[in-house]
Amino acid sequence: MEKFAFNGEVYNDDRMYLLCVCRCTVKEEDGVIVTTIYHDNPPLHHEWCVATFKNTIRAPSTRVDHFNTEYDAIEYMKKVEPGTPLVSLSGCSPNPTIQYDQYMQWKEENNLRAYNYKDYYMEGGHNHTEKIFQNKGNDS
Repeated sequence: MEKFAFNGEVYNDDRMYLLCVCRCTVKEEDGVIVTTIYHDNPPLHHEWCVATFKNTIRAPSTRVDHFNTEYDAIEYMKKVEPGTPLVSLSGCSPNPTIQYDQYMQWKEENNLRAYNYKDYYMEGGHNHTEKIFQNKGNDS
């Protein structure tokens, strides 16, 4: 897959960010919102989130949005993901933004993969989790 360079960083493909619907728990500690994403074995009373990762080699998290239901998280992702900034557009979002089904077709035609947590863990591990820390009151 072709890599894309922009502003001194190398992106895995044209998309600058990847979104992923995940199961999570959320708690506040000393003014910090801690989101624990469970890729395997979530607790019984988990919430849902859409996690945003920078589409670079290490895929650092850049944002997390919380939802009560999987349906709400998916609907949010469908609304937001087609507006993902592209390297080929100098870091801007497509204008106008295409519909989600067109976006999915574009991803398929260009062999663009979804975020896959397994790419960032050693083989053979289990019970994969990630923690994302945000200052309370931040939108991102």
